[in-house]
Amino acid sequence: MDYTKSIGNVNELRCITKFMSKGYDCSIPYGDNAKYDFIADINGKLLKFQCKSSRNVKKSNGEIDKDAFQITCTHTTTNTQQTIRHKYTKEDIDYFCTCFLGKVYVISVDECSNTKTLRLAPPSYNTETYNKAENYLFDNVFSEVSEEYASSKEVFLSSRQESIKKERSMCAECGEVEVYYTGGICPKCSAKHRRKVERPSREDLKGLVRNISMVKIGEMFGVSDNSIRKWLKEYNLPFKKTEIDRYDEETWKSL
Repeated sequence: MDYTKSIGNVNELRCITKFMSKGYDCSIPYGDNAKYDFIADINGKLLKFQCKSSRNVKKSNGEIDKDAFQITCTHTTTNTQQTIRHKYTKEDIDYFCTCFLGKVYVISVDECSNTKTLRLAPPSYNTETYNKAENYLFDNVFSEVSEEYASSKEVFLSSRQESIKKERSMCAECGEVEVYYTGGICPKCSAKHRRKVERPSREDLKGLVRNISMVKIGEMFGVSDNSIRKWLKEYNLPFKKTEIDRYDEETWKSL
């Protein structure tokens, strides 16, 4: 993909993401003939937006002004004879939209000529008349979220809050783990009910594994030797034969 095209696509996605984060539905035109990049449904009003990449501007001495950024407010058409630059009109779009340093800005097309410069800080001269970037921040231009979005968010948060408020109780079987409803059981106890084989007790398994191979024990209970090792792990017992053989009888009984 062309580098400049990629930059434009990323800028457009960031702008659309900001609108959607506020609950505004966005529509993208099919094909590339439209003069706008997307339409946003702002509480029932359809507005057309043209996304533009922004860049820092240069001072008169040629240095980069890090406190100001600019967008181009024109588009071009080309034929066999010439390239013509056109200004956007109110009939074409309603707003320009750009993302600069992670923040989204929207500017009414009525305020723009060939370019539009926004400043993050006052210039060193004529500090009274300049375009303050903060005035064009998305959240300052479209401060309200979608009405439907706000309503559904309120319902969602309310239901979440009610769920949190539900009184917890202890597991009805082990009595050691909190569960969300009275009479409920914890995941560990629930897993026991799903077992297809009744396990031997810890003491019984200790006695068996001391004298019989895990393969043989598995055959006794209709499971694999790996299952026996899993049981030993859950009982916090050694599960390797070499480790088991290191214990004398008295130490083994005390485990």
